[in-house]
Amino acid sequence: AHARRRRVRVRRAEASRRTLLRVALVGLAAGVLDAGVRTAGALATPRGLRRPTGSFRLGSSTVAAIPTTSWLFDRAPEIAPQSWRLTVVADDGSTRAWSLDELRRWDDRQTAVLDCTGGWWTEQEWSGVRLARLFPVGTTGTVEVLSATGYVRRLPLTDDLLLATAVGGTPLSVGHGAPARLVVPGRRGYHWVKWVVRISHDDRPWWVEPPFPLQ
Repeated sequence: AHARRRRVRVRRAEASRRTLLRVALVGLAAGVLDAGVRTAGALATPRGLRRPTGSFRLGSSTVAAIPTTSWLFDRAPEIAPQSWRLTVVADDGSTRAWSLDELRRWDDRQTAVLDCTGGWWTEQEWSGVRLARLFPVGTTGTVEVLSATGYVRRLPLTDDLLLATAVGGTPLSVGHGAPARLVVPGRRGYHWVKWVVRISHDDRPWWVEPPFPLQ
């Protein structure tokens, strides 16, 4: 309303060729400077430290060095491991509740890179249970993975999806998603749902959701 009531008329002098040329030159200089800074940074960075996404490898490969980040306004919930249950819903509506001890009878391992949108990455060995084990053999389609915070992501059900209960040989901490978090090799960190409480299977396309979480 303010802009409509107080319209600014562009004066002829401001729209002159000389003014437009100045703006173009300033934009070109800024572009050249930005490209130079990026090139210098890339040349100064040892190979293997930076991924194509722009993320840099953490200075330490220890589990303790992994930042405890979460998406936007999510906060680590207080979950008692003894009473925590994972609800798995099949496409026919049947459900099964798994305790942490029941899931720990498996020891599936997956070495994967966690590439966070915060600008860092780390490669770790994650252990837990492959999601495919929680459904009948040969199940395809997609799964919707829900966090205790309400955060949710939908993914194709593949053999490399892992529900991790430990990383680097140690149980997950609360900040890293305990009691269980999703490990999704090849996808950015916002797909790696923390504090998982429910996994639902159906045949809807995995892409029927915003490309980035909105909550």
